[in-house]
Amino acid sequence: MLGKITNDTMLDVLNTVWKKDSFELDVVHSMTSITLQIMGLAGFGTDLQAIKENVTYDQTRYTMPLKEAITLAASDAVITRFQYGNWICDNAPFEKFRRLREAIENTDKYLSDFISARSGDTEQRYDLLSLLIAARSEETGSSGLSPMEIKSDSFIFLFAGLLSAYISNCQRS
Repeated sequence: MLGKITNDTMLDVLNTVWKKDSFELDVVHSMTSITLQIMGLAGFGTDLQAIKENVTYDQTRYTMPLKEAITLAASDAVITRFQYGNWICDNAPFEKFRRLREAIENTDKYLSDFISARSGDTEQRYDLLSLLIAARSEETGSSGLSPMEIKSDSFIFLFAGLLSAYISNCQRS
């Protein structure tokens, strides 16, 4: 299943790029898009529209598209917090820190919306989010994860996937 998702996603990206008369391939951008697309399908059972250039989004709920929010939050925001600390990142009046806070807030909203939409869903799915929601404690039979734990695990999944893509691309360049 994952092999088919990967293959279909790569073909979509290549068809999008190669339909132009001439092009310059940005490998990091392309691999990030492919990684996000695969993570969306395998992790959330949804098309994150990561390979599309002009994506529409609910501007009354979010201030940036999903791809931009996740990319900033998973790469720059976490690393910047390690470099400068939470207080500076949360309070500094600089544009870079404001955008990072905005990316984290948007990512949090997107993940919350994915979880809310899926929580009442009775359809049998096999993506990571569905498995996290369906997790049960073997000892008590009760729900194993809170919504915050599901959101945290989902963010770690996104962060780890994107970080892997960044590291592998940096080693190649």
